[in-house]
Amino acid sequence: ADQFQQTSSSTNPAVPSIKNPLSLIRPGMTANVTITTEVKDNALAVPSRAILSNAAGNKIVRLLQNNQSVEVPVVLGLRADEGLTEIVSGIKAGDRIITAIKNGSN
Repeated sequence: ADQFQQTSSSTNPAVPSIKNPLSLIRPGMTANVTITTEVKDNALAVPSRAILSNAAGNKIVRLLQNNQSVEVPVVLGLRADEGLTEIVSGIKAGDRIITAIKNGSN
């Protein structure tokens, strides 16, 4: 699990109201805009693919402890565009998260 600054965003159409006293903005012009709705510094996050649901429907991640897979319940926070999800509780920075299990051996 890594700590990072996490932002939460999504893509939605919007029609803004913009003052244009110098007439610099003209009909037909387009713009790409980023609106940050929430930022958390030092958020603990894991790849979203590492988050599973157990039989009871609770969110879990699998940790590697002593070469064994251990299921740990977690509480989720924000989802980031980078394929990461914040973990509010259940694990700590430095835990070894299992994101995939390879079946069979070579």
